[in-house]
Amino acid sequence: MLSPGCEDIIAEALTIDSLPSVLQWSSKPHGSVWVHRQAVQFLREEFSQLVQPCHLPVLCELTRDYLVDAVSSDFLQVTHCPAYSQNLCENFLVTQFAV
Repeated sequence: MLSPGCEDIIAEALTIDSLPSVLQWSSKPHGSVWVHRQAVQFLREEFSQLVQPCHLPVLCELTRDYLVDAVSSDFLQVTHCPAYSQNLCENFLVTQFAV
């Protein structure tokens, strides 16, 4: 088990690029429930950035469950996305995951 200080460092260092690996690690039995919650919250807060074309490879690394959870969350922030990004995200989710 990680000490709280190490968990804080991981959560504070979270970036869009590191998100998939942090979500994967933190969901494992040897991971951290707290870090996982922080990463899921980060996904919701940064979703508008994640759907930008430059981050599409990272979006593709996320599992269907994480994406469905994010887009169905009442806390999802996508109103700041350009229209093309919203359409790109919606099309991606529909074609890849049949949401």
